[in-house]
Amino acid sequence: MRIVLLLMFASYCNAILAQTAKELNLEATEAYRKNDYKLTILLPQKALRSINAETKRNRKDYLNALRNLGYSEMSLGNYEKSLQYFQQFYSTSHQEKKNSIEYLESFPSMAKIYNALNKVDSAEFYYEAGIAEINKVINRNNRFYRNNILKHYEILVELKAAHATLSAQKGLTNKAISTIEPLIPEIEQLFPDEYESLYFYITLLNNLGSYYMEIDDFDKAEFYFEKHSNVVDDEGYPIDYLLSLSNRGIIYSKVGNQDSAISLFQQARKYGEEHNLHTRNEFKSALANLGNEYLNIEEYDQASFYLQKSLQLQKEQSSYNAYLYKATLFNLATAYNWQGKYDQASEVFNMLLSKINTDIQYNFTFLNENEKSAFFKTQQFYFENFTNYCFEASGFIPSIQYSSEHYSDLSLSKDLYNNRLYTKGLILNATAKMRYRLLNNSKDEERQLYQEWVNKKHALRSLTGASNVSLEAVEAAEKDLAFVENKLVEISESFKHGFLVKEVTWKDIQRQLKKGEAAVEIIRMLNGLGYLILILTPETVEMPAMTYILSKGGKFMEKEMFSYYKNSIKYQIEDKLSYSNYWAPIIGEIGKLMGSSQLEKLYVSADGIYHQININTLQNPETGKFVIDELEVHMLESTKQLTQNSLFSNREKTAVLIGNPAFTVNSESANEVYLPLLGTEEELEKVSSLLEAERYTVDVNKGREATEQKIREIKSPKIIHLATHGFFIDEQSSGEDDNLLIALLLNSGLALSGVNQRDERIRENGILRAYEATELNLDSTELVVLSACETGLGNYYPGQGVYGLQKAFFAAGTKNIIMSLWKVDDSATQKLMSYFYDFWLQGNSMSSAFRQAQVQLRKAYPEPYFWGAFVLNSN
Repeated sequence: MRIVLLLMFASYCNAILAQTAKELNLEATEAYRKNDYKLTILLPQKALRSINAETKRNRKDYLNALRNLGYSEMSLGNYEKSLQYFQQFYSTSHQEKKNSIEYLESFPSMAKIYNALNKVDSAEFYYEAGIAEINKVINRNNRFYRNNILKHYEILVELKAAHATLSAQKGLTNKAISTIEPLIPEIEQLFPDEYESLYFYITLLNNLGSYYMEIDDFDKAEFYFEKHSNVVDDEGYPIDYLLSLSNRGIIYSKVGNQDSAISLFQQARKYGEEHNLHTRNEFKSALANLGNEYLNIEEYDQASFYLQKSLQLQKEQSSYNAYLYKATLFNLATAYNWQGKYDQASEVFNMLLSKINTDIQYNFTFLNENEKSAFFKTQQFYFENFTNYCFEASGFIPSIQYSSEHYSDLSLSKDLYNNRLYTKGLILNATAKMRYRLLNNSKDEERQLYQEWVNKKHALRSLTGASNVSLEAVEAAEKDLAFVENKLVEISESFKHGFLVKEVTWKDIQRQLKKGEAAVEIIRMLNGLGYLILILTPETVEMPAMTYILSKGGKFMEKEMFSYYKNSIKYQIEDKLSYSNYWAPIIGEIGKLMGSSQLEKLYVSADGIYHQININTLQNPETGKFVIDELEVHMLESTKQLTQNSLFSNREKTAVLIGNPAFTVNSESANEVYLPLLGTEEELEKVSSLLEAERYTVDVNKGREATEQKIREIKSPKIIHLATHGFFIDEQSSGEDDNLLIALLLNSGLALSGVNQRDERIRENGILRAYEATELNLDSTELVVLSACETGLGNYYPGQGVYGLQKAFFAAGTKNIIMSLWKVDDSATQKLMSYFYDFWLQGNSMSSAFRQAQVQLRKAYPEPYFWGAFVLNSN
């Protein structure tokens, strides 16, 4: 289940204009508190017109009006307008500089708008500059500072709290804590008589409690939540008081004290009802958390009642919080599931998936790869639970169901397949490259439209992630974005290819299948204890077929069963079990579906442990045949690829071959980690000879010329063949400061010239890591051959595949990759590559040529260890 935790943000819309503008601004302040952002703009604008900006008497009022308008526009998601107001505020206030509070306030204003615009470097600049400026004032300790101590510290806290929020968004929660925690004793010492009434102090307490909750330090979280509770009362701070009750309830929930948690959430509910706080997300989250606690103690009717009530308020009221909405839906679906009410559970799960897909449509593709990783990680919890639910509700194993009567709904396969098509492979795509093309190689109209689209994306992203925001504003922003997006689609193929998430359904896949073909999506479930198999054939009409494979006999598919497969390969012994463990249920179900038709070609999108198994090497114990003898298997990143045509094609016969690097370029200070690969030079010569015979222009690089720099300079040749050492470090990043996606892609790579004397401080160090390979220009490259050991391995990322060289070269643009799953024999590898190029250049399809090459190699090397080390994957 999901507990809902809300952060507080110190936002100010001050009643700042004096005399004739006073009433207008008091009304504007009240409108801001009620989230009526239209009035918060109209009223200050009207007041602003009454102020002469050039008169010294009204300069302060003029600056504060600009500041408030900037915050109001930012609340609406109108970032460009907000930026204009803040820039005016910043430039005008800097004319007064040292003796101006407004001058200091301009720094957090600029930092916040650039953060909202996702321009992190600019935001960081203004945060740091602002903190430096205010520290100068504090250190000078002059009369200006002494007369405005409280205001100075308010600005300092605002800067540091916002900087902490930025760190937390990056996943650096400990850094966020260290940024603001020292401020607490400092404020208490400076303002001993009034600190408990300072709103920025109250905000810090809540946020520190929330940060400690994020890192599961419940003692510290309880300490700050308790302090927060002590300084808010039920009269002066009604929202904060409600939040304090919920925070303490969350603490008790986390430590397993459900009775105390329920008591506090009930108090929060009653208080919210008595003070008419129904429109506030703090009240809705209290209801949702109350429902969650009843779910934990298996009081399902009570759980459903409060979750439904929260959901109803979220739909009816004019405020919206994406995280709260999704968490409420998930907990409600779980409540129905545990009551055995599968029809209702399926309906709510579909609402949840629809919301996630909407988030992806409007937000995901615009994020950079690191932000996508963080976003997807939060959604993966829901995807995995939906997969497990589908297995249960399908009725394969009645004993695991919660209903008294057997329930079976195999039509869930449609939603599961469609969701898989929509989400798999989203994180690491060509978004960054498409952005570069649009900004550097496009016409002015394209660039201008693209920049407008960027701004609209930022605006909508801010609105959908805000705690309280008008649904009207969200709908208006979506409409504006769709208008610009449609115009871009009309004029830009690059935009259409790189930024839009094309919605593909299982029916689109099924229509692509020819007689004798089938498509399979393999989906990991139950934390790897089993896999759901979704199958399409030309005969499919109503829904994808669904079957499953489970661990059995106390042996797990991803542990003991896989060790048996791996050892059978390594020690070249007959494998009598892996075919039935991993393959028989799939091929058996396909046989039933196809009837009298003969399966000849199978498209497979793998997941989990299937990324580490070469399906072709599985041997049927009954017939003695390997899978490679029975049919042609095509490995795909996603079966969605069957509907896609490449935007870029390469008709030029060009090839770049790199191999046998001079790992040690001189005898000084060499650490001989990587030894020479003399056999790869012969491999390059043979491949080059075959290509040149077909009139390819071949660029061969070996020895000292086989450098990292050479690979970086490659510009989309048709073929790239890399024959060198590969490496894979089998470990996951555990440090908070390590970005997850970067860490995954740093664990694998290729060794090149000079690697034994590399200097990790410079970019050209003889190692091309997978992360660096994503930056290559391979848009028109048809094939990358990674003729090295274990180049197909990497770190598994749930729902997205293996993050390593394969994923990196696909992200760079190549269409097909040949790679290895285990350490390879040099002689067998040379022969396999020669056979492959020979068959391919004769006019066979790439997949057919690769299969023929493996069959040919088996005549000399009959064991799968030799002929099955390499696999061909397509993107």
